Amino acid sequence: MRFVLQGFEDALNAATEETIKDVRAAIKSTMTKVLRSVKSLTSEEIRKVYNVPKSVLDQRLELFTARINNLESVLVVGGKSVSLSYFNARQFRGASVITRAKVTTRKRAGKFQGVEVEVIKGERTRLKSAFMQRFASGHLGILTRTSTSRYPVLIKSAVSVASMFNRVDINDAIVRKIDEDLERVFRHELEFYLNRGAR
Repeated sequence: MRFVLQGFEDALNAATEETIKDVRAAIKSTMTKVLRSVKSLTSEEIRKVYNVPKSVLDQRLELFTARINNLESVLVVGGKSVSLSYFNARQFRGASVITRAKVTTRKRAGKFQGVEVEVIKGERTRLKSAFMQRFASGHLGILTRTSTSRYPVLIKSAVSVASMFNRVDINDAIVRKIDEDLERVFRHELEFYLNRGAR
């Protein structure tokens, strides 16, 4: 997601040769701090809707350093997808129920055999004939067979962080956060940088 922050134009135009470096430093610091808070809010807003662990999601949110040359800050949401196994996945195999952490056994096998996931909080989805498998890398994936034979198998598509981020309500919350913080943080940073030489 790309933010073009144009609210600093007046400060740059009013800067003198003596203060221009301080104004630019204040702008860069402001953009960095605001985007840091945006990153935290993004994680929080996504997890209100999606059943993804905070630690997993935060690894995929990448914050770029503010760039002062064009007054543009960029919050890049990592393109790496989140395995469906992280979304409270449960595999039903015979009487066994398999999760990322443990295997339990029921008294009898249920009618449904496959994997059940909860991508959206409160909404469970059943993937018939799917199963969980741990790869040599240690990654736990969800696969499904493409035919009645044992092979080949297909890795079920995971959920990209970008698709979760692009929900309208999440975007709106982030825009509101920027509007609320930008001017306040800039005033504080500008005062700090302009006054530090007098200390």
